[in-house]
Amino acid sequence: MVAPHQRRKAERPQELLEAALSLFVEKGYAATRAEEVAHRAGVSKGTLYLYYPSKEELLKAVIRQFIGTEITAGGLEVEQFNGSCTEAMRTLLPPGWLRLLNSPASGVFKLIMTEVHHIPELADFYQQEVVGPGEKSSLTCCSEASTKVSSARWMSA
Repeated sequence: MVAPHQRRKAERPQELLEAALSLFVEKGYAATRAEEVAHRAGVSKGTLYLYYPSKEELLKAVIRQFIGTEITAGGLEVEQFNGSCTEAMRTLLPPGWLRLLNSPASGVFKLIMTEVHHIPELADFYQQEVVGPGEKSSLTCCSEASTKVSSARWMSA
């Protein structure tokens, strides 16, 4: 039997990220204090810093959790899709974007747009964690589709 405090400890990182996302979207990153994030998550400021050593690291974790995981999941869907690259993009992109835009993660886009001017490293982080993996999946899909088409043309020649 797991004690209630142990179960809460396992859930704590996600609770902190949800609280941070909510406050960052409501108030903006700059106006949000670590104490507020901790309070909303029901922990002390010290506990927050055990998981995320700085507010910037917390912001990066929010991006990674709420956008990065969606992009990775979408990439897996693309890789497992049986069909052309065009079919994959037409079939998978619209519902994937709708799922993302209708979730709390949609606020992350606003955060990135407003904070990239204040935190220049955020652009590099976003490129590495979100854009890069998304491009990789799309390029892999299109590359494989191109190879299949080239092979089919060569075989029929």
